[in-house]
Amino acid sequence: IDRISSATTSVQFTSEELSDPYISRALARDAERGVRCEVVMTDSPSWAKAFGQVTAAGCVVHVLPESATGPYIHEKLVLVDSGTPTASAMVGSQNASYSSLAFNRELSIVLAKAQAPNVIAQVTRTFESDFAAAHTWPR
Repeated sequence: IDRISSATTSVQFTSEELSDPYISRALARDAERGVRCEVVMTDSPSWAKAFGQVTAAGCVVHVLPESATGPYIHEKLVLVDSGTPTASAMVGSQNASYSSLAFNRELSIVLAKAQAPNVIAQVTRTFESDFAAAHTWPR
């Protein structure tokens, strides 16, 4: 939540799940305060409530179909202020769900552009490619 809330220009988010209301609210608050908010996930009716909340606030949600032939979003990423000198990425194993965040043993790492510019660039390219390949939610 702190990482999402730290965004000043943009927040780009991927996760396998999006059921934690605090995460959804943090994304929505970013959009409400003018931060460009983009989400890309695999399409599932399980996330419709969260998708509705964040899109109502101004986030753009793109979804990939659940398919045996296409990519399945399993990554967990919070990319903050992409394209700026202060860009950072939090990459980890935790889903945006209460059980993952409260009970599971999960791990994430935060990398700043100054520390790992090539990693930030690659993570940004991957996010942007997935976002472009996905369709806007809802159809």
